[in-house]
Amino acid sequence: MNFINQIENGRISIGIACAFNIDVFAYPPLFEAELEQWISLRKQPLNGKEDAIRKAARDMLRNGSYKPTGRGKPASEYLLRATQEGNFPRINAPVDINNLISIKYLLPISLWDLTLAGVEDFVFRLGKVGETYVFNAGGQEIGLQDLPVGCALVPEAPLGLPIVNPIKDSLRTKTLPQSRDIVAAIYAPSQTINNEELHKISSEFATLLGACGSTSTPVAGVIPPEGQLYLPRP
Repeated sequence: MNFINQIENGRISIGIACAFNIDVFAYPPLFEAELEQWISLRKQPLNGKEDAIRKAARDMLRNGSYKPTGRGKPASEYLLRATQEGNFPRINAPVDINNLISIKYLLPISLWDLTLAGVEDFVFRLGKVGETYVFNAGGQEIGLQDLPVGCALVPEAPLGLPIVNPIKDSLRTKTLPQSRDIVAAIYAPSQTINNEELHKISSEFATLLGACGSTSTPVAGVIPPEGQLYLPRP
């Protein structure tokens, strides 16, 4: 699998976590206890360092016409607010792991079904004028101009077909009950979180995904700003 970071602002590193042959209904051992611990912790005000990470995660999305305010805030801020209000969502194992990692490290994360994406080559870039995709079953669309987007490099889209972003992921590649091969992208402000730290976060995510079933295999890595990552499929 190939992952390319072409986001021109140079402020975003992307951690990649993958797992193959998982069971979306099989949770890792001790997951519930860790989740409850972080839900409890996140009901308290953030300390200075944590709030700096939250702000940096928002600021890394300031590109061109895109302003990360209102409904345009990173998904991690919506999760943090939901946690503080006692409305932490529960969906399935990979999504719940995604949300745990997001509130723990205060970073937005995308998650997609590798099979539904249809390819194993992806590029992250800024959205172009007029680009949109549907993000929910109600048919609502999100505008992607100047927003970092993860794209599947399919033949019909030379610049890549957008499927995920740090706000809302595309409906077409969201996990399903039958999903087995999963990829996550962790968006991190490169000036606040270095590659070693991001690799640890990505590996933690991949390990949790890999514990979703007895035959799952996890892999992880980091794409630096304007860099590339190759991860061999197990």
